[in-house]
Amino acid sequence: MALFGKKKPKNEYVTAQSQMNQEPVTKASERIYFDEVTADDEKTLYLIGKLTKHQPLVLNFEHVDVPTANKVLAFIAGAVYALNGKTVKIDEKIYLFALSEEFLDGSLDA
Repeated sequence: MALFGKKKPKNEYVTAQSQMNQEPVTKASERIYFDEVTADDEKTLYLIGKLTKHQPLVLNFEHVDVPTANKVLAFIAGAVYALNGKTVKIDEKIYLFALSEEFLDGSLDA
């Protein structure tokens, strides 16, 4: 058994087929998850899970009381900071949370 040998030429069909199996790259703006914030801690953890899977979040804080909104906002903003992301205020009670890489394609405006 030889350790070194002639390099076989790549089969163009196999190369094209392997590229077809890859998922197409989508813009960050096409992956945005829109939701309203609630007092449910499980839902907040679910939202953080979405964020860690490179899905930007647009969250509406209008229908929760101020203490709950502050608690959830602080928690999610802290998670975004820990993941090296950004928080963008869109409106008085609507925020965009995304990882820094999501802003690189230009589809999200910081």
